[in-house]
Amino acid sequence: SATSVAAQILQREGELGCIAAGAIADLLVVDGDPLSDISCLVGQGEQLAMIVQGGHVHKNTLA
Repeated sequence: SATSVAAQILQREGELGCIAAGAIADLLVVDGDPLSDISCLVGQGEQLAMIVQGGHVHKNTLA
């Protein structure tokens, strides 16, 4: 993927471009499929099930 190739170029594999313990991550977990319906990304974050920024969880409704 684009992120793992970038990590290889920067020689930071295992730290960037992956989802793993010890890796740096910014993630949005969406309740829906934004590729088929972009409207799940609109609003005030109602459709966001999880927000992770810099490895810190800011929202998690998956538990």
